[in-house]
Amino acid sequence: MAKRRIFTEDQIIEHNKRVAELRGKNIGAVHTGTFPPCGAISIKARKKKAVEPTEHQIQSAFFDWARNSEAVKLYPDLRWIHAIPNGGARHVVAAVKFKREGVLKGIPDVGLPCAGYYDGNKYCGIWMEFKRKGGKQTPEQVEFFDFARSHNQLCLIFYDTESAIRAVSEYLHR
Repeated sequence: MAKRRIFTEDQIIEHNKRVAELRGKNIGAVHTGTFPPCGAISIKARKKKAVEPTEHQIQSAFFDWARNSEAVKLYPDLRWIHAIPNGGARHVVAAVKFKREGVLKGIPDVGLPCAGYYDGNKYCGIWMEFKRKGGKQTPEQVEFFDFARSHNQLCLIFYDTESAIRAVSEYLHR
């Protein structure tokens, strides 16, 4: 089997220009087939998009701050902030095991079971859901947020680390 060559879009355009130029001069030995030759792969040059951070990256950066000794000194209740590993792709055996252990759809990513103030209101706990830009809550997450709010729990969605840090700092600042 012949090794396939990879051509960029610019290489293909340049080749086609040369072929057209040579045809116009009636030069006989010109490749008249299609380009790239059979067996070659054509790739288009892509512009690099700015990559948005994933939910994992946002939440991990938040926990880097929350586990920082200076943050814990300032806000001692941060030692009880915890992640809840409900989401993510899992092997079917692990999924069955977690379901039997009580894992539920819709539970937020992070919880902090202590009282605090946010926007001038007192709450008895905070639940946080991290989403990448453009991410939306599942119907189960919306249902849980409604339930928790009815029990005086603060529920927030974050699309970046900085807003999560600001909100938790405000919540714990007494």
